[in-house]
Amino acid sequence: MPLDLDKIEFLNMLNEVTEAYTSIILQHQDSTGPFPATGQDAYEYSNFRWVRDSSYTTLGLIYKLQSASEAESGILMDAIEKNFEWWFNIINAEEEGLEYLISTESISATEFFEKALPARFTKEY
Repeated sequence: MPLDLDKIEFLNMLNEVTEAYTSIILQHQDSTGPFPATGQDAYEYSNFRWVRDSSYTTLGLIYKLQSASEAESGILMDAIEKNFEWWFNIINAEEEGLEYLISTESISATEFFEKALPARFTKEY
């Protein structure tokens, strides 16, 4: 165990950190569903949302459900559902380009980069 802690002490410390980070994550989730790259407004990437990073954050919240109280489960499920809705809205908004990419047998790199989803989005997409 790290820092010469016994298993119970380690799990208690891990639980405290998890609670603190969950609170921060939920506090900074956008009302439209995504989680920002950072909670710091002055940071260069504060206006952007990454589907990949939001998916990792959401996966963490899903794992947190296992140990959540009934009241906390509702809050977590709301955050998870809002994030999934954001992803689905992006996919729906990009449906034409995505269908083209899926159905095309051959495509140039230039055309691919014109049609592919960007790596990051703003709150508004």
